[in-house]
Amino acid sequence: MRIVAVRILTLLWLGLFIGLSSLLPAQAFTLLPPTESLAGLTPGVSTMADAVRLHGAFDITVPGIVEQYAGGNPATDQHRWSLGPSLGKPGLLVETSRRSKLIEVVMIDTYPGLSTKSGLTSLVSDGRAIELYGLPDYAFEFSGDDCWFREMYYIDQGLLLMLNQVPGRPNWTITKVILTYPTYLRNAVSLRERYALSGCGVVDDITSTYRVWARMATQPD
Repeated sequence: MRIVAVRILTLLWLGLFIGLSSLLPAQAFTLLPPTESLAGLTPGVSTMADAVRLHGAFDITVPGIVEQYAGGNPATDQHRWSLGPSLGKPGLLVETSRRSKLIEVVMIDTYPGLSTKSGLTSLVSDGRAIELYGLPDYAFEFSGDDCWFREMYYIDQGLLLMLNQVPGRPNWTITKVILTYPTYLRNAVSLRERYALSGCGVVDDITSTYRVWARMATQPD
């Protein structure tokens, strides 16, 4: 996740220097919790004490990057749990502000043992998300020499889903489920939309085409 996030953030940050985009300013604003929870945790409501109570002691704390990737602030601590076998390094990640122990981001990374309150986990097809939440509010595709994946956004739920093509699995498989504040996700979407409109490639807004495809794919026979 860190390598991909750094690459994508670098590309998106380039937009700042050519006037294409702006990140959320470092100022006070209202952050309402999402309507979903993930691994029993809700950003803006749950604390690190809740996370430890539910999942035991975390394995390591490192500088965070997922919150910034999802439209939030860069100064976070990331707490990691290794939970079991999967396609790569498995686990649960939780990020907190360095000024507070209140959880701001929860992510499950290629680990199907944890889910949202509604039952969405990783390593399932994008069709499962549509069954649970309907068509996404936004969808984007990132493409590069060695980096190709999609994102699906459900803003009110606070969900950002990352999808990859995984051998032996459905065409697009949800590999990471990120839960954070809806306000952060709106900022992430705005940043990607502006970059897509620049015509620079790398990021494409596929919301409309994805919705058409998804409706056709889910029509009854």
